[in-house]
Amino acid sequence: MKKFTKILLLITLCLMVVMVVTACQEPKGTYTVLYYFENLEDGKFYVDYAESRMGKAAIGEVVKETPKEYEHFTKAQYMGVSSARMPEEGVMVLSLYYR
Repeated sequence: MKKFTKILLLITLCLMVVMVVTACQEPKGTYTVLYYFENLEDGKFYVDYAESRMGKAAIGEVVKETPKEYEHFTKAQYMGVSSARMPEEGVMVLSLYYR
């Protein structure tokens, strides 16, 4: 009986440690960075999913995507959002446009 009690106590302590560590972690949100490129034939912007990516950030953290350089394209000024603070909802989208 003593051995069973010791094992039960050890399991309880381990679960308490896991709960404390989990509670101490900052809440994380998910963000998506979308890269749009202008189609010269129709003037519309299309998402390049191969360049786009997802990431995680703490709630309230500022996420900033550094614009990339592409041959034959320049980043379109005044279009899209390349940095933002992770909202309480924990979901946001950054978008960069290239012409």
